[in-house]
Amino acid sequence: MITGVNSGIGHYFAGTLARRGYRVIGTCRSPEKLDPGLLALPDFYAVAMSLDSDESIDQAFLQLHEYCDDKGLYALINNAGIVSAGPLSHIGMQEVRQQFQVNVMAPLRLVQCCFELLRRQAPQARIINISSVSGLFASPFIGAYAGSKFALEGLSDSLRRELALVGIRVVLIEPGSIRSPIWQKQLGIGHRFSNSPYAAYVTSADERIAAMEREAQGPECLLPSLLHALESSSPRARYLVHPKKWLIRLLVHYLPTTFVDRLVVRKIRAGHRAIRPF
Repeated sequence: MITGVNSGIGHYFAGTLARRGYRVIGTCRSPEKLDPGLLALPDFYAVAMSLDSDESIDQAFLQLHEYCDDKGLYALINNAGIVSAGPLSHIGMQEVRQQFQVNVMAPLRLVQCCFELLRRQAPQARIINISSVSGLFASPFIGAYAGSKFALEGLSDSLRRELALVGIRVVLIEPGSIRSPIWQKQLGIGHRFSNSPYAAYVTSADERIAAMEREAQGPECLLPSLLHALESSSPRARYLVHPKKWLIRLLVHYLPTTFVDRLVVRKIRAGHRAIRPF
């Protein structure tokens, strides 16, 4: 089962796995709007689900239980996510709540709903949570998003240690910048915060998003990690997918925090074009 298959990473995962012989259940708000090519795949089954509604999740799981019968569920891939960008001192609280609902609360709710189905496939069953480099390194102006991914990382660590007791594996995939419509929805952020003290730093946000998308990797770069997480008898706890893994590890684990803070601020003041400074 993969959430958020309407576009981006989820769409790529669903089509690729269905063509490789997996029976894939894909969720999104409006299955009727899905790519016809995906809907035509014989091993793909679409389910309507809105992650900001517990009622919608519960309704979807009535269908899921019927579809799975007594076989259970081999893997849950919590992929769907949203981004709310802007300075934390000025971003709307409703946006932050929505960010955490979709990126944190919904994945946990899905784990709870899938628990018995996954147990039927233990000890092979697994949960794969799609996190982000932003769950390791929190960049300015995407703090709500980073906070939600840090939370997902913490939940995944606890889940991994709890579910090991019942034979369910938990894996994190932590991508860097991936080409996806998720950032397109943040276009116009500069205008939203033009009256804030951060106006000089967010006015070029659209330009930065465009620059990031030009440099982003395609979702296919995640496939080796996904297949290892799905098919290995000993999947890793984490798969960091970034062209400069060494830099992320250096920033997160080895350099003094105050030094990294100064480095980030210096880059932003110098007009660095990336959404994430690294």
